[in-house]
Amino acid sequence: MESILITTYAYGAYKKNLYLSNQVNDVKIEIGEDLASIKPIIFNSNSLYQMDDILYYYRENMQSATRSKKVFLWNGPELIGKHIEKKIDMNSYNMKEQLNRVITHQLFLVVKSQFNRKEKYVTIKNNILMNLNNEYYKDAVSKCKYSIKYLKGILAKICLKYKLVFLMYIISKIY
Repeated sequence: MESILITTYAYGAYKKNLYLSNQVNDVKIEIGEDLASIKPIIFNSNSLYQMDDILYYYRENMQSATRSKKVFLWNGPELIGKHIEKKIDMNSYNMKEQLNRVITHQLFLVVKSQFNRKEKYVTIKNNILMNLNNEYYKDAVSKCKYSIKYLKGILAKICLKYKLVFLMYIISKIY
């Protein structure tokens, strides 16, 4: 019998060998490491089964990386993207389009987190502008496409593409 690893990542149970062969273990990803592993696991699965039963109750941790006012590292979205690129054939289906959306979303979270730094706005703004010049990010954001139904994604893309730092500052204070 094949061993199964039960994990809270994306609320699933996965075959242990599939999880181990797709997990992130060569780099340190601060936030989104589950995302970087789960997408390749699902892509490389031979079969999937979705249950309607609720067998797990999620407990929010207010000290978690996503809930605390932590400043996320700039290389996170790129590390996530490059890990997924290694594990998934980007020419299959619309995988590159999906990856561009992942990178854009993760990058927007990193930008928002920068406003948690205890520095002057102008210093933070200059740092954001410098990091948005990363070619990997510019390529993903420029090629990112969202459905008209996903207004938050469209707004994030516009803010990043046109470097609307003050608007991202306002959004960071609201959300």
